[in-house]
Amino acid sequence: MPELKGKIMSFNQNNGAQSHDGSLPRPGSAWSGSYPAATPQGGTAGAAYDAAAAGDGASSPYGGPPPAGDGTALPKKRRWYRSGKVWAIILAAVVVIGVIGSRGDSETATHSSTTRATSASTSDGGRTTAEESQEATPSEEATGEPEAPAESEAPSYESMHFEGTGADVITVDGLDNSILWVAQATHSGYSNFAVWPVDASGQDIDLLVNEIGSYSGSRLLNAEGDPAAIRIEADGTWSIDVIPYTDAPAWDMAQPYTGHGDTVVRITGDTDSLTTVHLTHAGQSNFIVIAYDDGDWFFPLNLMVNEIGSYDGRTVLPNGTTVLDIMADGDWSITAE
Repeated sequence: MPELKGKIMSFNQNNGAQSHDGSLPRPGSAWSGSYPAATPQGGTAGAAYDAAAAGDGASSPYGGPPPAGDGTALPKKRRWYRSGKVWAIILAAVVVIGVIGSRGDSETATHSSTTRATSASTSDGGRTTAEESQEATPSEEATGEPEAPAESEAPSYESMHFEGTGADVITVDGLDNSILWVAQATHSGYSNFAVWPVDASGQDIDLLVNEIGSYSGSRLLNAEGDPAAIRIEADGTWSIDVIPYTDAPAWDMAQPYTGHGDTVVRITGDTDSLTTVHLTHAGQSNFIVIAYDDGDWFFPLNLMVNEIGSYDGRTVLPNGTTVLDIMADGDWSITAE
């Protein structure tokens, strides 16, 4: 090993400098010592010191400017944002995030496209069904014109027939009370013959017939309520037919209409204007005429006549009258004037 000349500096943990002879330079004072010409590793001690010191204008560990070395420039500390490796890492992260985002957008777009395709397919299917339903039928192709829609038929109501002897109760449960029904009754006997419609609770709704001996006539069955049964008092044989009012005898108002006893008459003439009618009755008991509108038949339009015995008079036929319920014990007539 070559002999080292001059003083060699060493640093302690308190960042102080000390020469081998034990003397310390005063902080802030210029260094007056000398550097060895060479170090065991090659170069000079001044160069080693210069490499450990800060850049231009930095203070030395002793509080003053660094000692002069051999003129070699000190390396400067690089900022992190000037490092190429850092920017490469950041760029790589951005690329990865972009790839992940584009993959998610692609999956979303694919799902949306699939949804739109499914909706379009369903819509197309609906149009196809509609188009197929509008295809001409063989009859249309033959005539070149579509078939006229079938006219809706009026609802049909079945009549009911009952017969018996003496007192009895017959059920008419399920009767369609959206229309008026007529009870046509007969009796062959010598005592009372009485007919009551009865509601679902067993209560009498109205007294339709109350005669002694033989009887033949018709009355509105459900003008005062919804019957579930008919109660009959009789001493002989009887029969009852329940028919819709549309099957009752019709009067077109063009000619006088005549009858005998209790009768339900369906009016087919024009009753939308003021109409005067002439009524007559030849009998001993009640003569009662009630006008009904089949659209609001629970409320009689008018009690046209209510007399006992013979009658000859004029009155007004209420507008909209479609049914007349006539109670009489003799011959009667009605004429539109």
